[in-house]
Amino acid sequence: MDHSALLLGVDGGGSKTVACLAQSLPESVAAEQKHHRWEILGQGLAGSSNQQAVSSEQAIQALEEAIGLAFREAQLDLQPVQSVCLALAGCDRDTDKQFIQQWATRFIRFDHLSIVNDAVPLLVAGTPDQWGIALISGTGSFSWGRNEALQTARAGGWGYLMGDEGSGFSLGQAALHAATQCADGRGPQTTLLPALLSAFNCQEPQQLIAAVYGNDHQPTDTAALAPIVLEQVAADDEVALKLASDAASSLTRMVESVAQKLDIEQGFPLVFAGSLLTGSYFLKQSIQDQLQRRGLKAEPIESLERPVLGALQIAQQMRQA
Repeated sequence: MDHSALLLGVDGGGSKTVACLAQSLPESVAAEQKHHRWEILGQGLAGSSNQQAVSSEQAIQALEEAIGLAFREAQLDLQPVQSVCLALAGCDRDTDKQFIQQWATRFIRFDHLSIVNDAVPLLVAGTPDQWGIALISGTGSFSWGRNEALQTARAGGWGYLMGDEGSGFSLGQAALHAATQCADGRGPQTTLLPALLSAFNCQEPQQLIAAVYGNDHQPTDTAALAPIVLEQVAADDEVALKLASDAASSLTRMVESVAQKLDIEQGFPLVFAGSLLTGSYFLKQSIQDQLQRRGLKAEPIESLERPVLGALQIAQQMRQA
């Protein structure tokens, strides 16, 4: 296949890496499609490629696996492409980008390469003019924005040891705290305790110790508990409601911080992303309500479930430049 028509977009986060291989469409066909300027040929899914969450070797392994699977689904051997966009969590520092660039140059041939943090494609694909604020809550949490003057700002993204408030990890850990305090009689009664016992297949609270600390428990495993909190919110558990509301407040403060730094409090597009946030009506609505109460005007608000499409769009833009 002619490599000048191939685009590769990668979205790499704290829990998964998605790679999409696409074929750029001729302009005449693209004009008819209007919203689709490429045809996706293959997609690959692998684990985390966030160098701050896993080792550099594991991150590279995930990238190579996801990209390899995308080519395999397209029934193509690994081959040169025209443009590559790697949108990776934990890849803001120059040293991180240099490491990824050196790997990419060895792994695959390309004419154009862009390495950006995983929030950039959200603004490209999810806002009218590619500026605004992106809010991500998956395994970790992070907000990043760009104003019309192309100034950028960020809040969060400190990792699970120093931050990640409002993330899946933070909410899952809070659920464990609430459940163990309930078991001890140190905290209020909550349905989170039986729900977590069931999730870990435990008969009594003390068995949670081995279940949580054993089996090489990772931050992603803790983050996987967050949906249990949201399920108990729907069941009207007051403790779960408090935890989820606190998570929404933390995420709202991230957006507010970025908006203030960029001086766009009175109007900005907002994009939600990350599995925890996009999958929760409660969190999204709570954040919107809190933004309004704080006098912040977020409009329009989009929820983007496939950020990798933004990475493809960046790759397409490089091809056309």
